[in-house]
Parts: sequence; C-alpha cells; structure tokens
Amino acid sequence: MSNETARKEETNAITKPAKSPVVTGNKYNRQAVIAIAVAVLFVFAIAAGGFSLWREIKNTNAALENQVGDLRQKENTADAEIQRLKNKDVDLLQQIQDLQTRNEAMNIALKQIHRQPGTDNIEFALAEVEYLLIMASHRLTLQKDVTTALAAMEAADRRLEGLDAPRITEVRGQLVSDINRLRSVNTVDITGLALYLADLIQRVEQIPVKNNIHSMPEADSVTGPAADTDGWRHVASLIWQELKSLIVISRDQEISPVRLLPDETYFLYHNLRIELANARLAVFNRDTDNLQASLDNIIDWLNRYFDTREAAVSNILNSLQQMRSLQIDPELPDISSSLETVRAYIRSEDEDMTSAPVEDRADM
Repeated sequence: MSNETARKEETNAITKPAKSPVVTGNKYNRQAVIAIAVAVLFVFAIAAGGFSLWREIKNTNAALENQVGDLRQKENTADAEIQRLKNKDVDLLQQIQDLQTRNEAMNIALKQIHRQPGTDNIEFALAEVEYLLIMASHRLTLQKDVTTALAAMEAADRRLEGLDAPRITEVRGQLVSDINRLRSVNTVDITGLALYLADLIQRVEQIPVKNNIHSMPEADSVTGPAADTDGWRHVASLIWQELKSLIVISRDQEISPVRLLPDETYFLYHNLRIELANARLAVFNRDTDNLQASLDNIIDWLNRYFDTREAAVSNILNSLQQMRSLQIDPELPDISSSLETVRAYIRSEDEDMTSAPVEDRADM
C-alpha cells in the first residue's frame, strides 16, 4: 500500500505544473539578454582591437620592409664603393710599382753618369770640397775670419750631402763636428766696430773740450815815461815785452792740472784722431792688445781734456769702455781634421781605383 501511495504522489508531482510567479521568469530573461549583449560587445571589442592590432602590425611590417629595402640599397652602394676603392687601390699599387721601377732606373742612370769621365763625378766633388776646406783653414788661421770660414765649411758639407758614395758619412761626420766647434766661437762684429771708430774720426773736432783752456793775453803797452826809441832803452823794452809774452798768469777758482793753450787744441784733436785710427787698425787686425792700449789712451784723454758732463762725451766713453771689454781674437778651434779626413778619403779612393781589375776600371 505504501508503495502504490508513493507512486501516485510522484505521478501527481509530475503532472502538476510548478507554482512559480511570472515575474521571476521575466527577470531571468532580462539577465540573459544583458549577458548576451555584453558578450556581443566584448566580441566586437576584441574584433576591433584585433583589427587595429592587425593594421598596426601590417604598417610596421611595411615600414620594416622599406627600411630593409633602403639598407639593401645602401649595402649595394657600399659594395660598389668598396669595389671602386679596391680598383683604385690596385691602380695606386700599380703606379707605386711603376714609380719604384722608374726610381731604380734613375738611380742606375745617375750612378752611370757619376762614373762617366768629364762630368760632375765624385772625384770632382771631392776636389771642390778639399778646395773649400783649404780656403776655410786659410781664412781662419791667417785672418781669423770665423764667418767666412764657417760659410766655406757649410758649403763643403752641402756638397758632400749630394754625393752617393760609400764611407762618405764618416767624412761628413768629422766635417759637421768641426762646424759645430766653429759655431761655438763668440764672434765680434768687426765691421761694426770699424765703422763706429771711423765715424768718431770724422767728427772728432765736434767733441767739446773743458772750459779751462786759457787764451794768450795781449801784450801790455809800456807804461811810465815815454820810452826812448834810441839806444839801450829800446832794446830793454823789447826784451821785457818778449819775457812778458812767455809768461801767462791766470787766476781760476777751479784749480786743475790741465792747462791748454788755444794752439794746443789742434794737436789734441790731431792726436786723438791718430789714436782712433790706430784702434781701428787693431780692430781690422783682430789685435786685442793694441786695441785695448789705444782705447786706454783715448779714454784717458777724454777724461782729462774733454767735458765729460756733456752727453756726447759720456756716450763715447761708455761705448769705448764696452769695446775695451771685447775679445776680438778669441781662441779658435783647429779645423784641419776635416781637411785631413777628406784627403785620406781621396787617397783611399785612388788606391781602390788602382787596385781594381781592368774590367772594373773600364766600367767605371
């Protein structure tokens, strides 16, 4: 019984409609519509974003393709430039090789020219160098002319510089050593000193003397009673006049040992001119001792007889004192080593020529 009752209740539950309000069903429908709409919007947003992303990727790919194209074009241009440079490099190498070949040919031709007789060969150049060194030695030894000797030695060095000969460097080494020793000599401007002394000689009479030179007073006339022109009185008068003319009495506040008569100034200027000429001659002879002796006399005379307060006299004194301190004959080096080295080289070249076989001498 109980089983049948249970079955009936189940059947009735199935057949009877559910008792739910209508309002509840409408609420569920709206939520579904909203969900669907949201889903649709989400799908559209995803689609729009995907489309936008697709377009951006497409544009980026296009830009990358353009850049790749530009890079490929630049790479092609660079390859072409590299190839052009390689070709140019090859041309330059070929030109360098041609120049080297020409240089070697020119060197061979120059050597052949040096070996030909009657041309500017090594023997002639060495003879010219020997002459220059002889001239330098003579100028330095006999005339103490450092400037000319140095110029001749420098000319000899330039002449050796252009020679292409074995062992010529040793000769130039000795020559350069002597040139450096000669350059270390303190030279004096001999020409300038001589010109200055010559100018003093020309204007020596313009140098002012001191103001204590006394003039000869005129003979006093005979005073007292009239002299008798006859007899011994006239003779005594003449003797008295002569005695008075020989004695000069002067009074000066500045007592000085220097007393010059007007006629003596001529001899003073004349002696000063002669002493200046002696000093000038000593300058030309590079004679320091005689120059200093002459300058000592001139300086002493200027201090004793001339007005040292004048600017002209003081300037002359300063110049002469500076000149006196100069050493116009300095110790000169021995430059004969260069000449001996050149002559030894010439002798060795002659010996090599003599000992060489006939065939080699014919080639030379």
